[in-house]
Amino acid sequence: MKSRESRSFISSGLKFSIGITIVFLGSLYLSGCSVSEKKPPSKKEWPAPAWKKEEVNKQKEMTLKPVTLVFGPGLAKAFASAGVLKALEENKVPIKAIVGTGFGAIVGGLYVSSRSIHDFEWKLTRFKKKIFPGLSRKPELLNDPKSDFYRTLDSLLVGKQLQSLKTSFAMTSFTASDSSISYLQRGALLSAIKASIGIPKWVSVGRWGGQRAYSGALIAPYPVTWAQERWNAPVIVISVTDSRVNESSKPYPESLDFDAQMAMGQLLHQDALSKAALVIRPHLSGIGYFDFSKIHSIMFRGRKETLSKMNQIRQLLISAEKD
Repeated sequence: MKSRESRSFISSGLKFSIGITIVFLGSLYLSGCSVSEKKPPSKKEWPAPAWKKEEVNKQKEMTLKPVTLVFGPGLAKAFASAGVLKALEENKVPIKAIVGTGFGAIVGGLYVSSRSIHDFEWKLTRFKKKIFPGLSRKPELLNDPKSDFYRTLDSLLVGKQLQSLKTSFAMTSFTASDSSISYLQRGALLSAIKASIGIPKWVSVGRWGGQRAYSGALIAPYPVTWAQERWNAPVIVISVTDSRVNESSKPYPESLDFDAQMAMGQLLHQDALSKAALVIRPHLSGIGYFDFSKIHSIMFRGRKETLSKMNQIRQLLISAEKD
């Protein structure tokens, strides 16, 4: 009995082992067939890694060489440069440095001291809502260092130092004892701006180095050559002055004298403009230097003219990259 039972047990065990082996070999065969039927993806089907795309884009951004901007003078009309900055920011045009003359220095100073383009626009809004309407009615307030215009400027720029700004910035000025132009690049931003906008009779005269300082716009409104040598980058000039006396200055007939000064400066420095890589001239017909009530329109026209020149600006970036 025992031998029969043992033989029966061994026989059933062998059958079970054989069955397991057959199932295992069958599964291997089927899996091998399924693998062999799958075709490896072609090279075109492999997507580029996301990190590689980001790296290529970063390399392209890093190779773009920035431009230098020269903001010319023009009192209210100088704020067209704010519209220029808006257009450049929208198109991600890198800015290496800014040189401001006259009220172009105020626009540049507000921009380089701002944390972002939105912060810059907020500062401009304070002027547009609270200050510019009063200046339109009483432009003589520009000659009062205690007016709300200068108080607002103080509150926005106090404590800022030129050498610690996010973007290199310079202004032009000269003193009575030394009529040669000085480029202000270090020291208190607020003091430098006040020293670079002063025009006797029209705009309060500041002090620099212990002396009364006047706007460099009176003798060098467009320091293109200096900017080129200083930063070795394509120079874009924003010019809002006209070589003709602007009759639209009425109802401020006394400002025609100021228009004549600006027109003379434009005529005497045409050669400087010819050395710029690009000159942006916003269409400001019908707007005078003291039309602060039209700041919104002035900024809009500055942005519009810059957008129309964007292809030329991109060509400058490409040319600078090749050089």
